[in-house]
Amino acid sequence: LLRRKTENKQDECLVAQEKLHPVCAQRVEGSAMPTCHSLAEFCREELSCRNRLEYYEQSCAVDSLTKKCAGPPSECRKAMLGILGTELRSNCACKGTDFTQLYDCLGWQRLLWVNPCVVESQKDYHTKRSTEGLQTTTTPTTSSSTISTWRPHQPSATSRKVTPIVMPTATTTSGEVPQTTELDVPSTTPTTTTTTLPPPY
Repeated sequence: LLRRKTENKQDECLVAQEKLHPVCAQRVEGSAMPTCHSLAEFCREELSCRNRLEYYEQSCAVDSLTKKCAGPPSECRKAMLGILGTELRSNCACKGTDFTQLYDCLGWQRLLWVNPCVVESQKDYHTKRSTEGLQTTTTPTTSSSTISTWRPHQPSATSRKVTPIVMPTATTTSGEVPQTTELDVPSTTPTTTTTTLPPPY
């Protein structure tokens, strides 16, 4: 696990590390550390642990041919949570292992402690969490604003007459008074429209 250095005992990373790697899973100095393949063998003898181990292998193992994870990150994450608190999460080593069992031990050590699929599932979780965090912190709020507009009514029989506007209907040279035309202007009534604007991004 990668974590930032801090003296704060309430730090989120420290709390998570203590939950994922409790003191009870750590060996006291001087006591013999079990081999990784022996942890798997002991686990297979117990039904509950065996089922969890099988699910973990099916979800988090690296395929030897394709070098890809056996399952999607979400399944590997569930499987990883399933083996927490079992003997499988005890510290183990392969140093001093009989040569005939060394290859098996190293395989279990990689699967349990140096697993790239587990790392990928953790990265996937944090990526999703940060994306969800951004969405919740930028939840759009709607705001309303009032815009006043002038909208003419449809002309009706009760349209009001307005002051005549003098408009020449023809050019006169004889000094005649130009004709005037009354324009029928429909009355206008102010209306208010409320528009909901999306939040700025």
